[in-house]
Amino acid sequence: MKYNFLIALFSCALLSANACLVSKQRPCVFSSPDFNKSAIKNLTILPVADLRTDQSVKGNFNKWAQKKAKFFLKRKKYAVQVDASTQKVSGLTREIVKRAYETNDYTEMINLLQPADAEYVLLMTLDQWTSKFVFNCTSSAEMTGYLFNTKTNKLIMKNKGSGDASVGPLICPVAIQTAIESAALEIVLCFPNK
Repeated sequence: MKYNFLIALFSCALLSANACLVSKQRPCVFSSPDFNKSAIKNLTILPVADLRTDQSVKGNFNKWAQKKAKFFLKRKKYAVQVDASTQKVSGLTREIVKRAYETNDYTEMINLLQPADAEYVLLMTLDQWTSKFVFNCTSSAEMTGYLFNTKTNKLIMKNKGSGDASVGPLICPVAIQTAIESAALEIVLCFPNK
């Protein structure tokens, strides 16, 4: 019993390290030519908007994604705060995001988010998440991140992130958390250091 616990603990440590090592810094999918990193005095990370087609399975996506994004943005010297109010993203749908992307007009999307006093907000959407249990537990997540300037109603940056994890059957929640955290990490890795 003691050895099983140690093996599980060691596996968790390796899995967490593996998630960090697998994520590579790539350029953002979109970065506005007006982007000025020194203009960002304070950045607010909004709750994760769940845009999956099948939302029957729930998870603690906000806590995992926001915590990982905040940690890495702080390391890049951004002043970051987390907004945990999930009501801000509850009205967001796939159709609204698609329409904003096609028309390049994010006003409706930003107004739905009700960012209050925040000038720069980071919105992460959960586009796809799967978790399977056969002989081991595998989980994968795909997310998109949007950095908005709410004063100008413009998209400043957009990036995609994905995460995969596979663990033994006894620690399935670790795979789910690692997949979400890896996807959130990939989103913020393209942010330049301040």
